[in-house]
Amino acid sequence: MDMLTTTARQLLLFAHTLAFAFAIVAVLREDVALLRARRVDADKLEATGRTITRLLGLLWLTGAALILLDIGLDWSALAHKPKLAAKLTVVSLLTANGLLLHWVVFPMLTKPQRSPGFASAVCAVVGAVSSVTWLFASFVGVARLIAPAMTYGGFLGLYGLSLAAGLIVSLAFVRPHIERLMLPRPAPEEEVEDALLSTFGPATSLLLDEGIRKAHAGQPAAYAEALAARVPAGMDDARALFLRRVAPVVESRF
Repeated sequence: MDMLTTTARQLLLFAHTLAFAFAIVAVLREDVALLRARRVDADKLEATGRTITRLLGLLWLTGAALILLDIGLDWSALAHKPKLAAKLTVVSLLTANGLLLHWVVFPMLTKPQRSPGFASAVCAVVGAVSSVTWLFASFVGVARLIAPAMTYGGFLGLYGLSLAAGLIVSLAFVRPHIERLMLPRPAPEEEVEDALLSTFGPATSLLLDEGIRKAHAGQPAAYAEALAARVPAGMDDARALFLRRVAPVVESRF
């Protein structure tokens, strides 16, 4: 029976660790993608959300099974296991915050907002709580060396400090980017022309043509190529720079 229990614990721990690894990678990858985005990809956001929900569910199942094998139904034993109690608290916060992400933040990111400033602040706060809590959960999971010297209050105090730092960074640097994502996008032709202006400066007016603009309305790739074709010979480097600058605009429109 002991061998069976040990094998079960090892398999559950492996599944638990694997689920957590996939979940935190998905969270951090989506965070980076959002920071680099010029627009919000609603389908990708929803797909990532569904993936993380499934992985969080698997974490609860495997974690609960490990706790039953460890302490059974004697919940008073948690008082003597501050690391385990802290982990349960953090995962509970992750679950509650995940509901906020799905019910509040995702709709804010994918639908027009009357007050982008307020909406972006809400998204930045909930997003910071999510990122910090996932990272802190990973810290608690590997905190074997310091666990004997830590109390439950010590773990929560450290989490509070981490969360405060994350909120300050998110509101100062991430919120403005999220607000820009929520603002109505200019026409694709205007974004192409902005790239042209940043490359050629005052000479931009010599390259623009209303007829070409109308002929390629709603077609940023074709419009960019048509403008690039008007760049005089001998300015190949500037033409290439313009096409590089306009590439993200073109890609974000598909």
